[in-house]
Amino acid sequence: MPQRNALMKLYRGALVYFRENGAPMPTHATVETDLHRVPEGIKPSALHYRLISDGEKPVAAMALILGYPQDNTLWLRRLILPTALRDHGYEQAILNAVVAKYQGQMTDLQTMMINATPERLQFWQDLGFTVISDEHVALASGDVQHQTVLQFSLPSVVKSGNDQRQPMMV
Repeated sequence: MPQRNALMKLYRGALVYFRENGAPMPTHATVETDLHRVPEGIKPSALHYRLISDGEKPVAAMALILGYPQDNTLWLRRLILPTALRDHGYEQAILNAVVAKYQGQMTDLQTMMINATPERLQFWQDLGFTVISDEHVALASGDVQHQTVLQFSLPSVVKSGNDQRQPMMV
């Protein structure tokens, strides 16, 4: 339970993330769903959900799915970082740890941005990700969502930003 409380605190510190993605504000049910949800046809064991700390302080939560959408691909389903910690080098350090852990096992890292702002899209491109699809998708609710899928080839190293962090444990 302490981990779930830490996750909820991180989620509440990242409300901008949920607004940017057009998602409802996070609840304990959001955390529970994130801890267990995998795409249809994917084994639950493919999900690797991590609470990431900088020393003793939790700074991020990340959900990775191995072998999705292709066998050689690692899917970054969620990276929650409180708004106050954005652009301080944590994203770069976390992604470099992912690259170090999964190089040789996977060839690509993919993620999707929902309703990406130009600034956030540029941020990910500056780290070395490239856009592989960019489209508007009609949802069952009748809403239309802008989805941008980005890809990063492993074993590349995430490009360095201004702030250098120690590698994170993933």
